[in-house]
Amino acid sequence: MDHGSVRPLLFLLASLLLPTSALASPWTMPKGKVAVQIGADVQFARKEWLIDGRFQRYPLQGRYFGANLRIGARHGITDRLEIGGRISITHLSYDSDELVMPAEGGGEPTIISFDRRATGPGDVQLYGRYRISKPGRVAAAIGLEAKLPTGYPLPRGTFIGDDPTAGVGDDVAIGDGQLDLTPRMHLGFVPLDFWFVRMAGGIRFRFFGPGQQLVGEVKTGFKLGKHVLVYGGVDAEHSFTDGKVIGQTFVTSDVESNGEQLDPADIETLDLRLDRSALRPAGGVLLLFANWELDIGYQVIAYGRNIAQTQAISLGVTVKP
Repeated sequence: MDHGSVRPLLFLLASLLLPTSALASPWTMPKGKVAVQIGADVQFARKEWLIDGRFQRYPLQGRYFGANLRIGARHGITDRLEIGGRISITHLSYDSDELVMPAEGGGEPTIISFDRRATGPGDVQLYGRYRISKPGRVAAAIGLEAKLPTGYPLPRGTFIGDDPTAGVGDDVAIGDGQLDLTPRMHLGFVPLDFWFVRMAGGIRFRFFGPGQQLVGEVKTGFKLGKHVLVYGGVDAEHSFTDGKVIGQTFVTSDVESNGEQLDPADIETLDLRLDRSALRPAGGVLLLFANWELDIGYQVIAYGRNIAQTQAISLGVTVKP
């Protein structure tokens, strides 16, 4: 039975849950300027969208917790061309009741624990962005982002072969072990001195198995006084092609029974893919100072497929020497 093998995996996927505003901005850094970003977030979930679209609580009282420490940098090569990148250190845990599978003939039952922990470096994020507009209240830029996997174990199906305990140890993975390339178009507007609107859209090409995705974001913010900016927005990704099946996963819609009550007849098999879709509203407060910024944010996955209904609280600092 799937105890969250896909949900924590697809939830983390290289710590992209709370992308910093700078990485999506159409306003590029001035030539020679550098900004360093350090941030952390905590994430938790008790519910999920299955790969077939069903929304439900984790079975067996499942609960997910994750945390990321992110370090990134931006650098203005010219006034129009900016490059940057980010890496994270990730920890995740998944806990649930044990599943008790009665033995035929009254023998000793098989007890399967789904509690898992994983800690390590997340995927490396790199990008380049070129501003095609002149300086002013309207900004437009084109960019290319790359996600490069690090050396974590690759994800696979929850159960493998005839042994019901095989593969359980590989269910919690820090990433999906494949390369993404995402060209995007970025647009920004400053209708008034205290108000900005930003949007972006593109296609995420996912190599080595997963389906391709459309990605987009809309964000707006209002400056209150000299040092406070309140912002909100939504970003989304949608898999519009089916990826390769990497195994089988077992799920159940019986989320009320404990590990001893669950009827094997209520367990079903689904193909396991790394395809996912999500809609993530978010908001926060940015404190602005001369050479640094403090970002406090919240984000939730409001709708999705093959992903957890995660909530995240983030704290980040950007230093501009």
